[in-house]
Amino acid sequence: RSIDYIRKFATVNNLRQLVTAGTSILHYCGHGIRKALIFESDLAQQIGMSHRLTAGHVRKLISAGAHDGSMPVLHSHSSTANGATLAATTAADDDTNLSLVFVSACHSEDAGKAFINAGAKHVVAVKRTAEMHDIAAGTFTKQFYFALVNGKTVRQAFDIANESIKAQFNENNYLREESAKFVLLPKKANHDIVLFQPALAQNNPNVPAPLLHDHTEKRGVRKLPPTPLGEWVGRFKTIHTLMHNILSEPLVVISCDKGLGKTAMLCRTLHYLWDRCLLAGVYYFDIYELLKKNPSLSIAEIVSYELFPHLKPSKVAKATQSSSQSQSSKFRHTMSNQQLIEMINESHAKNSGTRTHHDRQHLADKPHLIVFEDIDQFEYEHLAEDQRIDFFVEEIRAQCESIKLVLTLGTPVSQCSFLRDLDKRVCELKPLEKEESVRLLQNHLSKRWNLKKVSDVISIEKMASFCKGYPHLLKFAASQLKLDDEEDTNNARKHLREAVLSEYEKLRMTRYWKELSLKSGELRIGEIKQKIRQRDGQQLWEQMYGYKSRGLLHTLLYTMREWYREHVGKNYKMRPIWTYYELEFIQMELLPFLAKSTQQKFRAPTEVVANLLTMETNLDADDNIWDKNGKTKKNKSAASWFKDRFSKNNRKEKKNSGGNADFTHRLQQQQAIADNDEKDVSEDEKIPIEVFAEFYKYWKELWKTMLEPRISPFYFTDSNDITLIAGMMRKERALTIIARYAKGTFLIRFSKQSPSSLVLVVSTGADQKPSQHKIHINKNADNASVTFTYQTVRKGIHESDSLFDVLRHLQFLEHLWFKKRGSDQEYVEQDKRKILKLFKSRLDVWKL
Repeated sequence: RSIDYIRKFATVNNLRQLVTAGTSILHYCGHGIRKALIFESDLAQQIGMSHRLTAGHVRKLISAGAHDGSMPVLHSHSSTANGATLAATTAADDDTNLSLVFVSACHSEDAGKAFINAGAKHVVAVKRTAEMHDIAAGTFTKQFYFALVNGKTVRQAFDIANESIKAQFNENNYLREESAKFVLLPKKANHDIVLFQPALAQNNPNVPAPLLHDHTEKRGVRKLPPTPLGEWVGRFKTIHTLMHNILSEPLVVISCDKGLGKTAMLCRTLHYLWDRCLLAGVYYFDIYELLKKNPSLSIAEIVSYELFPHLKPSKVAKATQSSSQSQSSKFRHTMSNQQLIEMINESHAKNSGTRTHHDRQHLADKPHLIVFEDIDQFEYEHLAEDQRIDFFVEEIRAQCESIKLVLTLGTPVSQCSFLRDLDKRVCELKPLEKEESVRLLQNHLSKRWNLKKVSDVISIEKMASFCKGYPHLLKFAASQLKLDDEEDTNNARKHLREAVLSEYEKLRMTRYWKELSLKSGELRIGEIKQKIRQRDGQQLWEQMYGYKSRGLLHTLLYTMREWYREHVGKNYKMRPIWTYYELEFIQMELLPFLAKSTQQKFRAPTEVVANLLTMETNLDADDNIWDKNGKTKKNKSAASWFKDRFSKNNRKEKKNSGGNADFTHRLQQQQAIADNDEKDVSEDEKIPIEVFAEFYKYWKELWKTMLEPRISPFYFTDSNDITLIAGMMRKERALTIIARYAKGTFLIRFSKQSPSSLVLVVSTGADQKPSQHKIHINKNADNASVTFTYQTVRKGIHESDSLFDVLRHLQFLEHLWFKKRGSDQEYVEQDKRKILKLFKSRLDVWKL
């Protein structure tokens, strides 16, 4: 034997269709009042609204017309939380009219009699004066139908269900009397009727068990938080409006303060719509929490994993992925919004055009709903373009007719710039009314306390007033209440009020990203931390370029010079950095070298960037210009390009700060100039963040080398005298210079490969290719000592305690090339004894 089962929502049309189709057992689950049942409206524009069906209308509706054919038997209880439902079953071997009707609703005795008058043989209902509790009703229903389908009579099943309530809730004063509320109609009729033959499978394994054929329409995909449990209080009109807007509008926005219950209301609404097959799928995303957990993903990729589950990488694939693959996957090309849109449109066209008989064909023309929760609650102020919610919404809204969107905000809609130009329906939640607040608080309190006992300590109405109509605060207050006999009423009320106000302040302090129309960035969430390990380096990049993946070169040069000025202190005036040779070294050699080592694209500028904003006139020869050979001459025209723009600001800033302008403010000025000129610079000429990360490590180590006591005397000089270390100089520049001089002429420069190394460039004769020798600077962390290691042809690796010993040991070094500070002339000191004396005297001066 088999049982055909179907579940429908309680509307007049559905009830009449079930009766007409030959239903033998009918179960109503919903709300009831005296002499009427509450049904749902059949009209689309009245979705979610109730329709009162009186007992008289029930009788006339059921008895109308003749009935013929086979009919069903229902067995499952459905919670009233989702509205009124009808369930019906048909036993294939039963050819009667309505054999049994179960009206699971408060005050349903009159409606039960109406079913009897319409021809039903057995009716289970609730007494006219009684209200039924959901928990007790669920227990009764389960036991009643289980007994019925196992061969018990209607009377026996009714008695079993009653005794089950008494036994299960015998210690619960509130629920143990629920069994007395059910009534079996007609009261004087014979109910010793078996509707199902006993299952013989227990005694005879050859007899198959009953088969249940469920004909209920299959619902769409549901990716939602669970629906709130318990009795729902308030906002019924708002929920109805929200349901109507979701079904009729492509974009709906819900806005309210945090704690007003927008998530609970939204989830309840979406479960209602999903349960009634009004949407092909509902997908809920707390998008920023997902992005923080998966910072390498785009919004389109996160959404695609739910809409198209086959695209989601399996856990096995993730576990077997090699370290090199996982490293490269961090920066893989993620799915774009346009790719997702094409997939959605293609899938919708395919489903709409294919008329097969699969179990969800009735959903083919229904829209999918995507929900983004708290789109303005986000702790980062930057997002990559494919992680921008505004871009996603605008593109989906414009190109996907099969997708509806719901956005929730904790701030006013007027603060979200991108929403101003979009057609939308806005739902703004307000605090609960006083009566609703009290009722909701009573519901929360009744789970832990006896309400009369609570009222003896503190007025429930007074407690509700503390909570300002916020559902979150009402729940919080119920959880914080302590009924201590030793504590007086005034103290209890005071402590509770302080706790609620503290929680209210926490809600108000929730951090929101209020402006949604930020500049477009290219870095993903947390990617600055991934690429730049040093915290101060991360902060410096954000100061210079915000959250872009590339930045202008002269912004970097300006910033590095200013930081050099701060770190070397008084030595800055002894050796002001940023001569032509140093700028050329950084731009033409160091940065391209680092770009190659990090496998990044960077094209060095064709001309050295020389004009940088400064606050110390002429200190860095900013009013000089250079030719291609590095020679300087005075710029007879206007001063540096920035001076016209900032001359007034500079004078004002000097006056206010005594000449020591704030570095951050000056950097903002420089960045303002950079933003104006950025459009004229190609992307390849901008510094990648990966290159900056390596450059920053090099730069910090170079400062340490410059300030090392055994190095600094030969690099910094407080007089216009010989500079023994040429410093930062491009390799090709150094070779060209030394090749012009006699054999033995040398200079010392910093190495691009290691900031803790020096390169000795020595002439092998005029117009001959000079030789180069690397001098490694070794620092002993234990005793802070420094040694210099270099390699000679005859004796191999040699180690010295000072540069003086290095020069004295290398016999082929004869003449020192140098430039005096503030001069563009080149000099060569030919007397080696004088050179050695200079090195020796510097050691004496610095007491090394």
